[in-house]
Amino acid sequence: MKVTIKSILRSDFPRKDGKSRIEFLIYFDGKQSRVSSGKNVEPEFWKPENESVDKKCAESFEINKFLSDRNAAFQDYLAKKNILKEPVRIEELKALLKGISIDSSEMTKKKKFPLIEEAFNKYVEMNELKAGSVNNLNMTKNVIGEFISIHYKRIEPTLVIVDFSFLEKFKKYLREERQRPNNKNTIAKRLKVFNSVIRYAIKHGAEIKNPFEDYKIEHGKGREVALNKEEYDNLYALPLPVNSCASLKLTKDLFTFSCETALRYSDLMDLKWVHIDDKMSSFKKIQVKTELPVHVPLSKRAKSLLIKYRHKNPTDEYVFPKVDVQVVNRYLKRLASMAQIEKNLSTHVGRHTFGTLWGTSGKVSAFQLCKLMGHSDISMTQRYVNPSDNDLTEALQKIWSSQS
Repeated sequence: MKVTIKSILRSDFPRKDGKSRIEFLIYFDGKQSRVSSGKNVEPEFWKPENESVDKKCAESFEINKFLSDRNAAFQDYLAKKNILKEPVRIEELKALLKGISIDSSEMTKKKKFPLIEEAFNKYVEMNELKAGSVNNLNMTKNVIGEFISIHYKRIEPTLVIVDFSFLEKFKKYLREERQRPNNKNTIAKRLKVFNSVIRYAIKHGAEIKNPFEDYKIEHGKGREVALNKEEYDNLYALPLPVNSCASLKLTKDLFTFSCETALRYSDLMDLKWVHIDDKMSSFKKIQVKTELPVHVPLSKRAKSLLIKYRHKNPTDEYVFPKVDVQVVNRYLKRLASMAQIEKNLSTHVGRHTFGTLWGTSGKVSAFQLCKLMGHSDISMTQRYVNPSDNDLTEALQKIWSSQS
């Protein structure tokens, strides 16, 4: 953060004796603040190019020494803060330029740092966020709360306790100590969310050094899990036990609808009957995540699910009942086990399955698939359309086997 000061003469506010006030103009965090020096001089004696008083003025030596001493104190203050890696405080700068010691009891009172939970709540309260972002923030807040209750239970959980050691312990907790350990990408997501909250708190007055400035967030390799046709068909045909709970049945239907339409979980929860045409042949809606329109024709499987839920909930505005994403992901793992699918299923796997099955079918172009999936850029679609080495080998072997 760049901090500078400049000495100026307020000639626009002359006193009765013709003198004008000398002020310090502080440039701090993109804003200007003014502090009176307590010194006054006739405008004709002020030299703006040197920020000093002309020697012809009888008080020049006294005023110039005062200004020089204040500038020196200002530079010493910045150097000290830089060495100690402490935040620069505008209140301390103003006090320094007024000649007040920043080591006085008023300045050395114990600072009140916001609680970590308060910082998260303020971030959510003051920003316009989508439901998914709020959920992610609250999830991260709760996980940090769990971690603190174990590792910092005797310490007030304010932002000041968050340092490099805290972040390392938190990462280890996520990776090894939780009942369900997190992978690298989930850990990275939690840390990124925490970083956003801390940066916001600092911007709004929390006087701490951001521990993420010297901390590297490690990301795992992206893995896009998708079901092949056989796996998807087996899961679709999987009979559920008669005594299955409503959440398990709903999870299977939501996942199927996603595989048939490429809808994300957020759009499944946002899908309304007004989005669907009268014949249930297609739907049009604005995507929750990207705010881009998408239009998808409906398959027989998707249409049968719509008919089922229309009869089940004839007066509801939304197609599917509301269910927490964690509940769906938990039951998807159970469904995978029941269908003997050795892949880590989550709500987003349905969308990837749609893209993979249609992208490798040869029946739709990259442009068509881009439109169906609601991508903003066709480069996002290419990963589904570009065949792998195995796909090319299998295709050629089919041609070779047909040759005489």
